[in-house]
Amino acid sequence: MNKKEFSKKVADAMDCTIAEAEEMVDEVFEAVADVLEEGDKIIIRDFGTFSTKVQAARVARNPKTGEKIQVPEKIVPKFKAAVGLKERCN
Repeated sequence: MNKKEFSKKVADAMDCTIAEAEEMVDEVFEAVADVLEEGDKIIIRDFGTFSTKVQAARVARNPKTGEKIQVPEKIVPKFKAAVGLKERCN
């Protein structure tokens, strides 16, 4: 499912236009990104937790040349599904 299809599903559930639903979806995703950018986490009961994690620096290998490359430390987004969501999926 892409964002347009997801927005249509939200529009049907909220009884609004697809354009309004798409704007709501964009705002929610933007808010999640803003919170993660600040270094905070979001806990949504029965859904999951959005947070960030520090990925340590490492040595990687270029598959084309075999050359070793130093990959610097970086912060990556992380999502951990709640038990309620896992149960719904199974």
